[in-house]
Amino acid sequence: MLRVEVDERQDVTPPPVQTADLEREYRAVVEEILELRGDDGRISAFVRSITEPGALADTAGYSPDLNYAQKVELLETLDVVERLTLALRLQQERLAELQVRKRIREDVEIRRPEAAAGLLPAAADGRDPQGAGRERRPRSPRSYREEDRRRRHARRVQASRPSASCRASSGSATRTPSRR
Repeated sequence: MLRVEVDERQDVTPPPVQTADLEREYRAVVEEILELRGDDGRISAFVRSITEPGALADTAGYSPDLNYAQKVELLETLDVVERLTLALRLQQERLAELQVRKRIREDVEIRRPEAAAGLLPAAADGRDPQGAGRERRPRSPRSYREEDRRRRHARRVQASRPSASCRASSGSATRTPSRR
């Protein structure tokens, strides 16, 4: 049997002037995190329904991204304004990480088909994408549109061609005698 001695302390709710901006910003950050994760709206509704600033700050403890030490730090912070400030900072860090991951994932998804087709654009630093070190001029929006048009055309042409196995199995293929 496990026994725990608890010293319960009630939150002293500060005046709304001290917490209103923090609450608004915390809710906005959490909403964005939930949107990036594909929340169906239930958690967002739960967070919006919380009216006490201390309870709102405590919701950060539910975050699967916070490690044990961060959760303990949150629990040990008794002042509501400090706890809400800490919760906001921790959630902002999580949001920044999720946004970077999303950008990387999108960049990889965009470049996979281009890499397979050998159509990667120039490197962002102005050098040749293969790293040859040749400097390239900045490209205009028109050149990007033209390149995009060529890629789409190449994909349509590729998709419209029957594969070699389809041509061979069509039944109309004639066999030519081989010369020896």
